[in-house]
Amino acid sequence: MKSNSKPIKILIVSGNLNHYKIKMLDYFNENYNVNITILCGAGRIGQGDLDPDISSELYLKKINTLKKYFGFHPKVFFILLKQLSNYDWIQIPREKKNLLLLIVSYILVKVEKLKGRRIRIFTITHPDFGYKVGLLRIINIFFLKTFNRFYNKILFYTENSMNYAIKNQLVKDCKASYVNNTLYTKDIDRYYKFSYPSNNKKIILFIGRLIHTKRVDLLLKYYEKININLSDKGYKSELRIIGEGPFFDKINQAAKKDTSIKVLGGIVQERVISKHMKDVSLVFIPGDSGLSINHAFCYGKPYATIKSKNHGPEINYLKNGINGFLLSGDFNSDVSKICSVLISNNKEIFDNAYETGKSLSVDT
Repeated sequence: MKSNSKPIKILIVSGNLNHYKIKMLDYFNENYNVNITILCGAGRIGQGDLDPDISSELYLKKINTLKKYFGFHPKVFFILLKQLSNYDWIQIPREKKNLLLLIVSYILVKVEKLKGRRIRIFTITHPDFGYKVGLLRIINIFFLKTFNRFYNKILFYTENSMNYAIKNQLVKDCKASYVNNTLYTKDIDRYYKFSYPSNNKKIILFIGRLIHTKRVDLLLKYYEKININLSDKGYKSELRIIGEGPFFDKINQAAKKDTSIKVLGGIVQERVISKHMKDVSLVFIPGDSGLSINHAFCYGKPYATIKSKNHGPEINYLKNGINGFLLSGDFNSDVSKICSVLISNNKEIFDNAYETGKSLSVDT
């Protein structure tokens, strides 16, 4: 918490930060003895990224360049050269496109050390770059070990990923720690009181960017069949979609044909999201899933997605059949499973999801 001692000054450098992470940094800046500055790019144009809803004096420096060019932009290097000495810690994403940025930062830190100023570099990351076999695996390990030499501290998103990296000698255990990738939940607690959904209408919620990797096309295909099956059994259903992105027009076209599809647009304010979450029976994102898993659990909502190697580390929080569902990818089997879950309205699943959400709270 805030104290009278000198605050730790942290510079977060990133080509793109989603609104979840910026809100979390906003919370730390407001409630803990740190001064955080964010140096970021324009993100990913047309990919559904939303501006954050922040309240503190979090200092945001934005450079008008896309994420893929951020690590080479002259203005980024100019700011680091002029201002790096003002900070105690600097965070550089461990990505190949940021290697030059990392090396330059490392050199500047060494120069500051000669002047008697101690600055440390850290990152929050996944255990590896994803290649598992063959020549690509060998190259992957080389890059990982090269990157890791430049960091004073490497934080992993889960304990499992940290242990994996240490076991495979990708990082020294003295450099490794882990921190659960979680959410700022104060606004959720302020605007939402946990309750079970009504049994009158079966409501499915999609929340996230409307992009290909989220499998928005599959969402519509699944819902069309789920809607028919539930109707045949005497139940009404509804699909609510929160998000923006290149598939927004396709979603709108589907909503014109089927009035049970409600397109709500991009929303980041929990006071608004909470109103739409209240009667939701299931959060369903067929494609790549990340912090939306935590988001659902914080509201006590079970989460469903299709098994994939491309999910974020948050997938480890989902326990199949306990607080959510890992679907097989077989269309008919998955539809049958979702319909069964919606009809049963099992309160234990909601309780488990809510308990998981509380365990992942930043305060916990």
